[in-house]
Amino acid sequence: MAAGPAGGGARGAGVCRWEGFAPPGAGAPPPAGRGGAGAAWWLRARLRALAEGHVWECSPPEVRAGPGGAGGADLCGSLDLGDGLDDEWLLVGLLLRVSAEGGAAAGMAFRVWDPDGEFLLIEAAESLPRWLTPKTAQGRVFICGGDFHVVPRECGGGTAAGAPPPGLPEALEWVRGPRDTLMPAAARTELRGRVEAARGRCDHVAHCVLPRKAARLLRWEPQIVAAAAHCLLAREDGLPGQMAAAASAECFPPSADAGPAAVRFNRCLYARLVQEPIVPPRGHPQLRPGGADFKEQDLGLKVLMGLEMAAWQLRGGAGAGRGGSGVGDALGAEYLRRAVEWRVVGEGDSGGGGGAATRPPAGAALCDALMSDEALLAFLGDGGGDAGSLPPADDDAWLDDGEALLQQAMQGAGPAGGEGREAEEMLSGLKSFMDRKTSHIGAEAAGVDIEGILSELKGALGLGGHDDFADIGSDLDSGASDPDSARTDGGSSSSGEESRPGAHRYLHRGVLDPASDSDDEDVGGEADAAFAQEYAAALREQLREAAPAAPQVDAEDVDLEVVQGLLDSVAAQEGLPGPGSNLLGLLGVRLPADPPAAPDRAGP
Repeated sequence: MAAGPAGGGARGAGVCRWEGFAPPGAGAPPPAGRGGAGAAWWLRARLRALAEGHVWECSPPEVRAGPGGAGGADLCGSLDLGDGLDDEWLLVGLLLRVSAEGGAAAGMAFRVWDPDGEFLLIEAAESLPRWLTPKTAQGRVFICGGDFHVVPRECGGGTAAGAPPPGLPEALEWVRGPRDTLMPAAARTELRGRVEAARGRCDHVAHCVLPRKAARLLRWEPQIVAAAAHCLLAREDGLPGQMAAAASAECFPPSADAGPAAVRFNRCLYARLVQEPIVPPRGHPQLRPGGADFKEQDLGLKVLMGLEMAAWQLRGGAGAGRGGSGVGDALGAEYLRRAVEWRVVGEGDSGGGGGAATRPPAGAALCDALMSDEALLAFLGDGGGDAGSLPPADDDAWLDDGEALLQQAMQGAGPAGGEGREAEEMLSGLKSFMDRKTSHIGAEAAGVDIEGILSELKGALGLGGHDDFADIGSDLDSGASDPDSARTDGGSSSSGEESRPGAHRYLHRGVLDPASDSDDEDVGGEADAAFAQEYAAALREQLREAAPAAPQVDAEDVDLEVVQGLLDSVAAQEGLPGPGSNLLGLLGVRLPADPPAAPDRAGP
């Protein structure tokens, strides 16, 4: 295939891409037959009509004429994705509906993917045949006839040993022909449920206090609010001069005719805007927290500042921009142009789009119209009239329903037929862990044998299996932190260590705490003290010089690789708290201070 689920693009990651294939003959989209600018205009207008006023998080889907031919798509397009994935699934639903229509759309087939690959297969992975893998699925997944299709492996000469990608004409012939290419019923049910869930939580209508000019513009095309939101949310990392442009209020100055207006938001954008802190720029009225209309005024101010920033970018205030920074490439102006073009598509006919060629560029026309109220009213036409009555705002209690929605989604996950409840068990364990109270040591992980893990680690360090360290846990629980008291508690040695009764103590007290060497002389006699000093000196020298080989010490109860790893982990913390020092604390080990750097190693 000429194009597949790996294409790059202007925006890179975060872009959902799709291809459309018109059937040969008279059933292709009008008026240009297979592909062409007219077909692209027709499909975009159809998508807008089916979207029913939805506000896309970034911008509406793009539709372009494809390369066509035997190995290419007749139409192709992309959709910029934001923080939510509902837009992606809403687009899947729109393509499903277009493919199910008769007339001009009869026989249309689509394929869609995102940076993760074939996300349709990812969503329905547990209900698909085992032979279908990311490698064998290439060129086999289509949307056609209002349903989801997977071309069998027999197409393209596949067998049980493998399934090479089929050719595009052959795969489309199988999808449109009498052969059964539908996905398994369980997979199609899961995908349709995902589409319906996205449709059910698309938009949110909220009241904002806005000047009459801004309210008319957003009523004319609600998608414009997405450009404003992105400009405001990225103001700190965006183009220099944006905040100054917002404060100047050249296009949307504070006005005495400001009042409440109903604005339609994408849900994800609304959630981000209401939680975004903002300070009114000079010249704008200061907000009074706790007032009756504080929420409406705060949200209206954010929308107004974003509109001013987007208009400033559209006028060329972005200049050259800072490449690679997203908004530094005047992304607000681009989203604003796309929103206006989306409206123009809706006003045009669904034929060849000939009227589109005679219209001035949408961005330039809007830029001129924003300079005066009279020009804006002429630009908006009948769509910019005043609202007869203020519609009610939607309840935003869903902002606080995150935990309930998570539980609902997790309970619905898992294999079909109710076999196995891995997701439900994971959710239950996570909730139990979050509800569990912590002690001074830290969070106690449910179902994990902490004492067993520490016992294994003590054994690797030469600290396990000895009476001297049987009371480490009790010392920690009682809050004992004095090393002298720890030495007193560990004064007796195990009778099973007659050859070197105090060897394990030398690693604990001699190697890691040289100051305590003299305190241990009474435990094992002079021979044991000499062994401890020799052992500690050799190990310290090896660690200090970072020798690759571990010191060759005859201590069967010590795993020096574990010791080396623990000390490296503590050294990587650079004196800050971290997992290495916390683990040594649980073992009752106290490290000495780092030695001063040698003079000959100092920098110039």
